Amino acid sequence: MVVRVPNGWTRESLGASETQLVVIDAPSSFSHLPTTIEVLSLFGYFPNQSPRDIAPMYYAPSVHPDVPSDELVGVVSDCQVQGDPAASFQYVRGDRGGYLLLLLHYDYLYGVRVEGLGGVDQLAPDWAPRPR
Repeated sequence: MVVRVPNGWTRESLGASETQLVVIDAPSSFSHLPTTIEVLSLFGYFPNQSPRDIAPMYYAPSVHPDVPSDELVGVVSDCQVQGDPAASFQYVRGDRGGYLLLLLHYDYLYGVRVEGLGGVDQLAPDWAPRPR
């Protein structure tokens, strides 16, 4: 996998993580800091399912009393990434908000998340996952 860091963004050094493949921080000129882009390898093998079917697992109520729920904003939008089935949606979680793109590659689940404090700055790269 090749990930190009957008101009002005900074790639974080990752510690131990089961899901994060890449984390990139927005430049200080952005509003809603900290804003991050994460490339994720998510748990699960999902033959005969669509990303739309899987999406509710990522905006469901929290089962932990001190962790805010992810709440869906709008609708889940179907799309494709390099021919693979995908879906994206906007969400809010406490004081943070963002967009999550889920895609299935050979039935394994991956994600790209763009998230910021209070939402995502409109300066986010054009390719950032968000419904258009």
